Order: sequence, then C-alpha cells, then structure tokens
Amino acid sequence: FDASDTILNGFSDDIAKRVTKRLCETGVTVRTGERISVIKSGQIEFESGDAFQADIIVWAAGVKAPEAIAELSVLQRTNSGQIKVNNYLQSTGDPSVYAIGDCSSYIPEGGNIPLPPTGQVARQQAEYLARSIQLIFAGKELKPFQYVDRGNLVSLSVFGAYGNVAKQGILPQLALRGPLAILVHKAFYRMHQFALHGAIKGSVLMLRDWLNTLVKPPVRMD
Repeated sequence: FDASDTILNGFSDDIAKRVTKRLCETGVTVRTGERISVIKSGQIEFESGDAFQADIIVWAAGVKAPEAIAELSVLQRTNSGQIKVNNYLQSTGDPSVYAIGDCSSYIPEGGNIPLPPTGQVARQQAEYLARSIQLIFAGKELKPFQYVDRGNLVSLSVFGAYGNVAKQGILPQLALRGPLAILVHKAFYRMHQFALHGAIKGSVLMLRDWLNTLVKPPVRMD
C-alpha cells in the first residue's frame, strides 16, 4: 500500500512502472492512493473506510527527521520534520543554520518537489557544505549548491534491479535492468561506503560483507 499515486515517489515514472510490474509478477499486489489511518493487531484501516486483514504488517513510513529538530521552533520545517533550506543549504528560518541529508528539504531552483532523501543527495550536500565552511572562514563568497543527478537504481534483491544512469558528458542516459543493474547498484553502494569511511575501512567492510555471505544463513520468514 502506498499513499502516493505511484510507488517509489521521487524516482522516474519508468522505474516505478518497471518495479511495480516486477513485484506483481512475483505475486505482490500493489495498491496506490491508499492512505492508512489506523494500524491494529492484524488489521489495517484506511481513510476511505476500507480495512485489510494481515498476519504480519510491515510499516515503512519513509524518512522522518530526528525528533530533536521539532524543538527548534525558529526553523521552518516540512510535515515530516525536515528543515527547509535555500540554494546554499541554509535554513530558510535562520541563515546561520545549515542542514543536509535526511534532516533537510531542498527544492532545486526551477523545481517543484524536494530532492529525494538518498545517499547520492546527502553525499553531494556534505561535500558542498565542507567546502562552504572553508570559504566562510576565509571570508569568500559562496556559490549555490548544484545537484548532479547521476541516476537512480532500485534493488529487488534476487528478483532483479531497475534504474538508469544519467547522461555523463558524451555518454547518453542509459536504462538498466537485470544483472547489469544489480552490478551497478552494488558498485554505487561500495562507492558510497568508500566515500564515507575511506579506502582502508571501506575495503574491510567489503571483505566483512563477503565473509558474511559464506558463514551466515539467509534470513527467512515462513
């Protein structure tokens, strides 16, 4: 169930349609435009008045900002608690406060929806803010944040992956699916790890994950 008109809100329509189709092929029923009002033991109730019975309910409500942000009343926030920021990632309520990643809501100039709360966005914002802080202390002028969309990928575990790689220089935009998409998804994940932890710790984490696949049993729910 999803309250939006489509699953994967924030991704392209093509990716959302492909993932929906694949989920349906594996036996998953996808219902969009369904706003949940109450969750009880073994039952979901919707604003429309309908109800759905289930033995197991998995509630994934998306990204919500930390509760501590709610105490900062001077800051303008979204319904999910994210701090609204401008083109310099400054809070629209107080320019001395900067916010990035999942706790911020940034709408690019000319756009009408915030950037999705993904690792790709957070990483670029973190790199931008690190440079900006250096410029601030040096008394230099800041340049607006420019987000570069390098593409999006959605993994469905053993059921495949779907996505696209954005146009890079002379290379055109590419639609990905199947084994190639899974490989690219893993590569992007490792790139993110290496950016966060550095080459040495990133390599150790990659080795750890590989060893876990050899010694740990698969997780199952029967």
